[in-house]
Amino acid sequence: MVGTVINVGYLGVMLFGSGRLIQALKSGAISLAASIALMTLSFMLYSLVGGLIAAVSNDLIQGLMTVVMSFLLVPFVWKALGGTSGIHAFQI
Repeated sequence: MVGTVINVGYLGVMLFGSGRLIQALKSGAISLAASIALMTLSFMLYSLVGGLIAAVSNDLIQGLMTVVMSFLLVPFVWKALGGTSGIHAFQI
């Protein structure tokens, strides 16, 4: 709970500071509220894109590992069933 409050406060200070920076760099042409909204949207977009890329990378790695591990199981299953003769003798 304390960590959440600290993070919300930290994010608020970051947004306010970046909003003031944009406002100063644009000589007041962009209001503080618009600057904060712009930074919030850019933070959200950056997090969304980064999260999606991470999720895709993670799914790719897990999928490849699943395929590789499945093929590595084949010799053990083959031996446990008794080879070709064991597979032919196996009745469901």
